[in-house]
Amino acid sequence: MGEGQNIRSAVGIVLRDPVLVGGTIAPIALFLAILLLPVFGVIVSLLTPLPLLYFYYSRGRPIGLVMIALATLLTGIILSMGFGLAGTALFLGYGLLAAVMAESFARRLT
Repeated sequence: MGEGQNIRSAVGIVLRDPVLVGGTIAPIALFLAILLLPVFGVIVSLLTPLPLLYFYYSRGRPIGLVMIALATLLTGIILSMGFGLAGTALFLGYGLLAAVMAESFARRLT
């Protein structure tokens, strides 16, 4: 099975499972809370990558990467309506942070 087939099957798995859809929407909601509640933004920003980190680590790399990509795409769509695309780049940083942390946990790195 090729790499493209793995990605397509991971997308199908993520879109069919309500828990994974919720895990994709949770970091988006946390990120929007950072933008809309600046006083609590510092605390909430620490929690933003955690849902992605959990699913990336527990469900595996393909599903985790698809969730990060879908969350970034949805964030870009939402932010382009009112805040511009600079926030999307910031959210992509949170997604990459989640991926690096999950890979570090999987490889038992400190």
